[in-house]
Amino acid sequence: MRMNGSSTNTGIIILGMHRSGTSLAAEIAHRWGAYVDTSLLLEANDGNPRGYWEHRSLVKLNDDLLSAVHSSWKMPPTEEGRKRLARLARRGSFRHRAQRLLATINANQDVWLWKDPRLCILLPFWKEIWGSVAYLVPIREPMAIASSLCARRDFSTPSALLLWQKYMSTLVSDEEVSSKALFFSYEELLLESSKVCDRICRFLDKNTGIDDRCRESRLARMLESVKPQLNRNHAAPAFSATQNENDVQRDLYRVLMLLSQGAERPATNTFPMPSGWREALVKNAIAGMSGETFHRLKKLMRPAKWRATALMHHITNR
Repeated sequence: MRMNGSSTNTGIIILGMHRSGTSLAAEIAHRWGAYVDTSLLLEANDGNPRGYWEHRSLVKLNDDLLSAVHSSWKMPPTEEGRKRLARLARRGSFRHRAQRLLATINANQDVWLWKDPRLCILLPFWKEIWGSVAYLVPIREPMAIASSLCARRDFSTPSALLLWQKYMSTLVSDEEVSSKALFFSYEELLLESSKVCDRICRFLDKNTGIDDRCRESRLARMLESVKPQLNRNHAAPAFSATQNENDVQRDLYRVLMLLSQGAERPATNTFPMPSGWREALVKNAIAGMSGETFHRLKKLMRPAKWRATALMHHITNR
């Protein structure tokens, strides 16, 4: 899709927690007109029948980045890990790999699309790489996300909510990202598709320099993406009706919903993780592992001489 008089490529980055509607957001952005080579995407499966809309090479690079800072998508980086990600973005092989990948994806395209929930916890790296971008962030009811993750049998509800808190608090507390983002409710998208798709369309038009002469046809294509019957966890209990959340998580969800309604960013946008949050996620990640993999994880928790690459790939790909 061509922009009005601009020679600078613009990226649309889909951010959000796993199982929160990021795949649907990516499909909508693609139907709006953002470029993605569908032959390079992960294949659809029973977990996501319409496809993940994730570039295989991007997912591989993101997994490698997380492994380099002794993390995985189930165990986000510590603050020291985030600092190291920023350093990796400035020099070395990871920077070169990222630049090559970005060049292949957005070559000769004015508007390109990336989606991978891992990007949420890799922002210190990618913000140094991708240049001019706008963000779409779907907000889904946390208990529906937890229900979806628990159905995979590798999460408990508390650990799923803890992971959700880390992903989403990272986005809200990053002013550079949240100021360029459109937050929208996944549930509202399913119920009032025309209204939310029109809002997304206008946001993308404005932030990529697209004129509005063909907006109606773009909007019609976007609406074809929305299939409410694919919401397979709509029966999950409401977040406010459960005892699994804590006060910080409740406040975070309230702020996210306000942002999804177009409210200004709050003055207070920090949502501290509870003490021991990463240890709890580590324990969740090793639940059900084989004895051999468990002992390898114990090595990971020792001093930095132990390398986590193989283990992190195992955890990520489970």
